[in-house]
Amino acid sequence: MFQNTMIFKNIKYIKLHNHNEYKNESLEDNVYFTLRDIFLNASYIENMFEANQFNSELTNNIYYENRDTDFCYTNVLYNKSFVFHLTQWLSTIKLFDFEFEVVSTDDTNKEEIDEYIQFDAWFKHFEHLKILLNTRLSELV
Repeated sequence: MFQNTMIFKNIKYIKLHNHNEYKNESLEDNVYFTLRDIFLNASYIENMFEANQFNSELTNNIYYENRDTDFCYTNVLYNKSFVFHLTQWLSTIKLFDFEFEVVSTDDTNKEEIDEYIQFDAWFKHFEHLKILLNTRLSELV
């Protein structure tokens, strides 16, 4: 077993909190599951707390694992103040906010690697999410 962030065969990886495909359902899902990834992988505890706080407001404190069929996100992604603060905070997260440890091939197995995504691909998605949120912010009055 190894940590959440790693360098394996010279490639950086981060562990996904949930399946990456969940982010494709809606902007709310994209935000929620990306924030969960930040919570799981952040090097700084402040970033973990912030990600969790934004998600609490987005879900009314209902974790993904506790959702029922009637679950709905709150409407905070239509609140200009919330989206502004979220985009401002997300803009502070940089590549160097994630620390990576080299792991050897002896330390890994196929099942564990499947729970990870290449960090470059994840960060590219993260950058695109920030664009989507800035677009949402410009649409709000």
